Amino acid sequence: MQPICVVSSSPVGCTFLDWSLHFLSGQDQYYHVEQQQWRPLSQSPLSKLNAHGHAKNHPNGLDITRIFAMSIELEQQKADNHDKLFSFYSAPMTMRIASKRAGANSFNEFSDPTTLARAQSLIKQDFVDMIQHCLDTNINVVYVQPDNTAITAQWRFRNDNRLFNNGLTATPDEQQQEFQNAFFSKSQTSWASQGLTEVWDQRERIALDFRPFDTDKFLLDQDVGFNKPHQRISSLDLWINTEETTLGALQQLGLPINTQRRQAWQLIAQQWQKMHLQNIKFYHEIDHIVKAIVNGWYYNIGDLELIQEAIIQHCLIYKHNLNLKTWGLSKFPRNTQDLHVLLEDNIHTVPVIY
Repeated sequence: MQPICVVSSSPVGCTFLDWSLHFLSGQDQYYHVEQQQWRPLSQSPLSKLNAHGHAKNHPNGLDITRIFAMSIELEQQKADNHDKLFSFYSAPMTMRIASKRAGANSFNEFSDPTTLARAQSLIKQDFVDMIQHCLDTNINVVYVQPDNTAITAQWRFRNDNRLFNNGLTATPDEQQQEFQNAFFSKSQTSWASQGLTEVWDQRERIALDFRPFDTDKFLLDQDVGFNKPHQRISSLDLWINTEETTLGALQQLGLPINTQRRQAWQLIAQQWQKMHLQNIKFYHEIDHIVKAIVNGWYYNIGDLELIQEAIIQHCLIYKHNLNLKTWGLSKFPRNTQDLHVLLEDNIHTVPVIY
């Protein structure tokens, strides 16, 4: 059985897909490369935020992917059961590594536009080379294409261990702070020197600094024509049509589907979908939310995260030259009409970016 590499340029559900390939095909164990041992497969990968209860094989970048692939090949050669499934989930090179290769002397220096652009270019080429290496070494590649409509979802702070992963497990607040320290350290220092440190100050500073729609999307086949076939899945299909998309992936990979596990998997998949529905809904409806605030229409936006509130405020400032009277407002109200009454003219001088 050929090894499988699940890959995406963004955090879009690859851990859940990797676990599902093992669980639905009837595997009870999987080979963990770093521990160099077989581990029991979890009966449910769900954690509070995602499917990271499955401790998958997770290399970042071409160099580490090569090591994982070689380790799996060696273990596969001595495996007594050729029906065992070997897989790993490859992600792009981390920004921390790319920034060093781009010439940054310290972690914070990659916020410099020239260094950042060089680092992004290195990540992109390394990512393409990583996939091509897997294809050239007879590894099945399942590429999960990020959904462009929800591109901002890929930059939520709680997912930024993709950028800053250093082998440690960080809380969402710690990841958010590291992101701020890396990209917006100057404004943090400036605002803090003025005593602007409350949550409503942080939200407004992020709204001014952040560029939620400015992301470098990897257009793989448009950039490089791979000479071997690979499986492509839309992340939106994986999120919304989870069962059909996952079963289709197994069939295309030639994996059996264990009918006795299918019902248990369906219940887990439904829970996994619920984790992401509010997030997906927000990023697909951000334009309507902002229009509703500007026009005073009623729309229930629910309980938003700080970064989502900051994106709304960002859109009001940069797209409508409006702002919100948020002094003392630690949490946004749950509907757009209550935000409408807080509108005021924007007094910040900002560049034209839209």
